[in-house]
Amino acid sequence: MTPFKGYQPKKLTHLHFYFHDFISVDKLIAIRVTMPRVTNSSAVSSFGMVVIADNLLTKAPDPTSKEIRRAQGMYASTDMNTLSFTMVFNLVFTEG
Repeated sequence: MTPFKGYQPKKLTHLHFYFHDFISVDKLIAIRVTMPRVTNSSAVSSFGMVVIADNLLTKAPDPTSKEIRRAQGMYASTDMNTLSFTMVFNLVFTEG
């Protein structure tokens, strides 16, 4: 018995794709918009770094494989001691 009368389970969809994130000048997909001066450049964490991205999502692991979606959003390094990111992205379906 379900908790609410008339409740119907929604269709479950499994998404399968590969997320590609490049921070470079040659193939602009993600760009670092800030890096605080107080951050130790040799630290693993890069604490305070903020990146805006329009990342490629493909059907296969190879970045040159067929694009099926884009991940558009941003992420920030949020831990002072280890590599840790808080990420916010919208999935934009470009195919299928």
